[in-house]
Amino acid sequence: MRTVAEVVERSEQVPILRRVGCNEGQGFLFSPPVEFEKLAELLKRGYLKPKGLSD
Repeated sequence: MRTVAEVVERSEQVPILRRVGCNEGQGFLFSPPVEFEKLAELLKRGYLKPKGLSD
């Protein structure tokens, strides 16, 4: 099972989440909200690469 932490806003949260086995995170630390169409275009062009907390 994979877990996702929401509202990850500070870099200090990442090591704690890793220690407790959290695999993924979302929040302003990684990106402000992006409309789906814009996100799809950024991924298609290679500007963004999805990462987990373990990367």
